[in-house]
Formats: sequence, structure tokens, C-alpha cells
Amino acid sequence: MPAWAAKKPVLVYTTDRNGPQEIWIRGADGGDRPLVTARDFPPQTTQWYIAPALSPEADRVVYCLGGTHLWISSLSGGAPVRLTSDEASAEFPGSWSPDGSWFTYAAIRNGKKDLMKVKTSGQAAPVVVKSGISGEVPAWSPMGDWILAGLELISPDGVTVRKIADHGSANYGFSVDGKRLYGLRPDKERLLLFSVDVATDTEKLIGDAGKDFVPGSNLHRGFVSAWRLMERVSSTGQAM
Repeated sequence: MPAWAAKKPVLVYTTDRNGPQEIWIRGADGGDRPLVTARDFPPQTTQWYIAPALSPEADRVVYCLGGTHLWISSLSGGAPVRLTSDEASAEFPGSWSPDGSWFTYAAIRNGKKDLMKVKTSGQAAPVVVKSGISGEVPAWSPMGDWILAGLELISPDGVTVRKIADHGSANYGFSVDGKRLYGLRPDKERLLLFSVDVATDTEKLIGDAGKDFVPGSNLHRGFVSAWRLMERVSSTGQAM
């Protein structure tokens, strides 16, 4: 479950290289180090870390602990804290707003899945953006104007909702400029990489991704992270 920071060449991922699952970070210099481990929590309270999401400036990481609640840790050190003050809901992975001040995620509340957002100060009260959504991991657009949840584009205030066609991808991710969505669609023994114009819902086939890049789960957005990194490299002419 790799995740790049939106504005820095820094990567977080989960690994069991030391036995128990941990969250590690890889810096711009290529060095790796553990960031979140079982030592950060009381004994017997950690089983696995799900879908770590690195803040745009690569100074904080939000992750789901054991499939129950979201936590936030600072790269500068200190104890992890609960991201929200909600004790009644089951919280699932999500993504950061472009300025790093909000985090959007899905939560099971009263038997249905709702789109939520919460300030990233820690122990904050969440806000319902839209009740009754689909999809696994909501994605905040780089321009901040949309949150993608399933096949719906939802404004961050929840007022405007636009549906997009089902193009066959289990998950979608925004391009760097927020004007396109990238997806992977199964086609027999291969995967097709394509983009969808956000304004027109028009699809453009990019190419055959073979069968080696099948996401491990619907929570795995590595192909989106890699494609957005390639966009940055091609636009700047500099490797990151």
C-alpha cells in the first residue's frame, strides 16, 4: 500500500520486514526507516496498518489501525493520536485535502457508509459531507474542488454531486492537474490503463498495463501514485 506525498518526493508503505507489520518511510535520498510500529501503541492492540496516507508536505501520515479507527502520526516524532473524536463509527482509509488541513474518509454510521471530512489537528469532530456513498477510498482532487467517492464527484461542502459513468475500474485517482481520472480495467488476461476527462466523462485509452500491476486490493492505489509521479517528471524534466 504505497503512498506518495503530493508535494514531496517521499513515500510511505507497509512492510513486515521485521516480523510485525509496520509503516515505513522512504525519503528523497532513498533511505528507509520505520515510522509507525507496535512500540507506538499499548501491547496487543495492533494487528495491521491499512492504507497509510502521507500529507502533501510529507510531515504527517494518517492510517487505519486494525480496520477500526484512523490515527495520525507526525514525522517529527511524538505519540500517535486518534484523527477523530468519533468513538461510535467504523472508519476507513481516505485522502488529504491539497492544503493538508482536512482529511476525507468513509465511515460506517448507523448501518450505512457516509463520506466524512475532519480537520487534521487530531481528535477533531468529523463532518458529514454526504450520507450513503459507494467506493472504498475517497480521493480529494489536487485542486480541492471535488472528492471522488465511488462513481460520484462530490463538492467538499456536499452541495454539488456529479455522477460519472462506470468505466470498469475498481478505483480511480486524479491526475496532477485534477482534470482527469486514471483507472485500470480488466480485459481478459491483461489490464488496460485509461483516463477519464472530469469535465466531459470522456474516456481515453492509454495502453496495455499487462497483468503484473493488478492491485492487491481496492485499497491499493500504487498505480495512481506512480502515474502521477510520471506526470511530474515529464512536466518538469527532472527525476524525483
